[in-house]
Amino acid sequence: MIAIVIIFFVLASLAQLRALCTLIVDVNGKSKISNIDQRKIHAITLPKILVQVPVYNEGWEVKDAALGVMRLDYPRERICLQIIDDSPVQWPDLVQFLQQEAEKAGIGFQYLYRPSRKGYKSGALNYGLLHCDHPYVVVLDADFVLQPDFLQRTVPLLSAVRTAGVQTRWHYRNRFASPTVTIQSTIFETIFALEQSVRDKLGIPAFFTGTAAIIKRQCIEEIGGWREEPFTAEDIDLSFRAYNKGYRFRYLDEDLSGCEATPNYISFRKQQQRWARGVFQAGIDNIAGILPAPQPVRSKLMEISTVLYNFFPLVMFLLAVSSSVYLLAGLERTNTWKTIQWISGIAILLGPVPLGMFFAVRKYNRLSSREYGNLLTGILLGMNLVWSIIPGIWEVISQSKKEFVVTPKGLNAVAVKKRSFSRKSLWIGLPELLSVCYFGGIVVTYGKQYPESVLLCAVPAASALIAGIAMLQSKITSTKKQMTLIKSYS
Repeated sequence: MIAIVIIFFVLASLAQLRALCTLIVDVNGKSKISNIDQRKIHAITLPKILVQVPVYNEGWEVKDAALGVMRLDYPRERICLQIIDDSPVQWPDLVQFLQQEAEKAGIGFQYLYRPSRKGYKSGALNYGLLHCDHPYVVVLDADFVLQPDFLQRTVPLLSAVRTAGVQTRWHYRNRFASPTVTIQSTIFETIFALEQSVRDKLGIPAFFTGTAAIIKRQCIEEIGGWREEPFTAEDIDLSFRAYNKGYRFRYLDEDLSGCEATPNYISFRKQQQRWARGVFQAGIDNIAGILPAPQPVRSKLMEISTVLYNFFPLVMFLLAVSSSVYLLAGLERTNTWKTIQWISGIAILLGPVPLGMFFAVRKYNRLSSREYGNLLTGILLGMNLVWSIIPGIWEVISQSKKEFVVTPKGLNAVAVKKRSFSRKSLWIGLPELLSVCYFGGIVVTYGKQYPESVLLCAVPAASALIAGIAMLQSKITSTKKQMTLIKSYS
């Protein structure tokens, strides 16, 4: 049993070491994007740009994103805005409004309605490419609003032949509104500061994060387009396949767009489950191509270590479970055991991974005392992502055909759906309830006798408790809004 505990301890330590190294590079490194790279836009031939916005039931939510594209500081005649709609019904009033606004702005506009959701987002993007031949493609989610200088800042960075695209940083407009929103902002700001920015400073390829990026059409076509089957994370999958072909994504650490994070914890957990499934599937499909890829050795090590780093909550959870089983079995508490428990318990709260998340958020934000509280609670809440990771991995292993579900935001967050009241939804908090009871029971029962294990078991219990409270609040708020919506239509 001690061997199992040691294995998970080593994996957790490697993830913490990786986080420490990236934190050091972020603090001391220098961006590879120089003033030479960021030369003025008029110094190059301006390419035609296709802006693709795939939507599904977003409706009028896409209006701000579309108007943002129309305000871009770029020759309007060289921009085409493309709305690719997979919704069950069309929105003629919206289409007419956007068509009129596009004509006023002087940009091209295409509204493409797909009668089926084949391939989901990847299928929509492939479908859109069939209807426009512009050489550069901006991929934009429906709730993202670009800054006017987005193209001014990104297009010059695409001059190198093997540059696949440029990923930019974004922010959540409602960040720090609650622990649920804060953890979403923290996740991406950690990715930007300790993953994307570090890759840029080390001179190795960054990766596409699904939106607010500009990509060369040539790269997309060379690697076979967006992969539609099996279900995967289209952004990570494209990044892997471009990487294995010798292409390189660049990262621009500038806040060039904003969006809304879902305030509903249940929706957030389902979103993370979908992402975990997609990332795991993309890794399985592409990992074999990393070693022979025409990329630097340090880049390959970065890619491989990223997998362990992304699944840190799962590794720490398994370490806590194996340690608790060790206690329940009444096995001998050796010095090795005690050392592992003390180090793991302290590191889960004050190690490089949580500290890296804290400093990543501080890098981009000035926080009030209330926002600091939400940040610390949000980081603790992040440990509960294990209940998104495990089902996501299982869906890959079982080859699940589960439908792609868009995360509801804005007006969609209060849409009336019958399944919101289904019995199935009542069971979604069961893992959190079991975690609180199990790990809480371990702390209460063995806390005084085995103090070295208190922190390691208390963190998943506290994280699950916070998640349970957030879930309950989301359910109550959603029900109230739905009832208000029902009354307004009655």
